[in-house]
Amino acid sequence: MKDLLHALGLGTNTAAVLIAAVSFLILYFLGLENWLGVSFSVIAGLAAGVVIGQATEYYTSQSYTPTKAISEASHTGAATVIIKRYWYGYDFNLHSCPVYFRSNHAELSLC
Repeated sequence: MKDLLHALGLGTNTAAVLIAAVSFLILYFLGLENWLGVSFSVIAGLAAGVVIGQATEYYTSQSYTPTKAISEASHTGAATVIIKRYWYGYDFNLHSCPVYFRSNHAELSLC
């Protein structure tokens, strides 16, 4: 499973880098006045997408702690599963929402 997750991460990161490079070129050749700001806006959005994607992978993959902890909580009953799921959902949103809001702020301020 780790090999599959590694390949998925490599593909995602490679695609993000290629999109960033191509967006610089396309926006430059289009002749936009603020092509550099728009390019950095694209990079801010790509970075936020990659970070949120990695966080989603961490919180939902069977290879990492959150899903293992939820499955271990099932030994004690349904209530502990609900509490663990609620806690890890809260923890995910606590980390991903600031990334989303900061990237939106960066994108708007760069354009």
